[in-house]
Amino acid sequence: MQKPCMPRKNMKLLLSTAVCISVSFAACRTSSTESTVVFVDDDRASANSDFSQREDPLLLVVEIAADGKLVLNKIEVGTTADLDPVGEKLETIFEDRARLGIDQREVVIEMKGSISGRDFEKLIERLAGVRAVPIRVVKGNE
Repeated sequence: MQKPCMPRKNMKLLLSTAVCISVSFAACRTSSTESTVVFVDDDRASANSDFSQREDPLLLVVEIAADGKLVLNKIEVGTTADLDPVGEKLETIFEDRARLGIDQREVVIEMKGSISGRDFEKLIERLAGVRAVPIRVVKGNE
């Protein structure tokens, strides 16, 4: 009787790892089609780099203020530590737009304050969770 090339324990480990990796790739593939994040240099974004001053009435701008507050089109909606208010507000806006046949779901993040990498990641995840597409990130002049 021939011995297997690989011990049974190692084979199980290899198979379980392969399954985990393939499931992870499948999740990445489906999530990547739902949201797009675009980073924009502030000086190239527009002649007037303050997105909240643009004339597009449908443009949604989430400003990260210096104190960590989040402002959606000049209205305070939570903080970087509490993303539920901004997510709920955007969900309501997108639902209203869908009822009116408006499919614009673009959100611009204007960074006027600082944010930790983890909090920024959570913000992007929250915006992607309400299916904001694309998400543009503009770093303000400092």
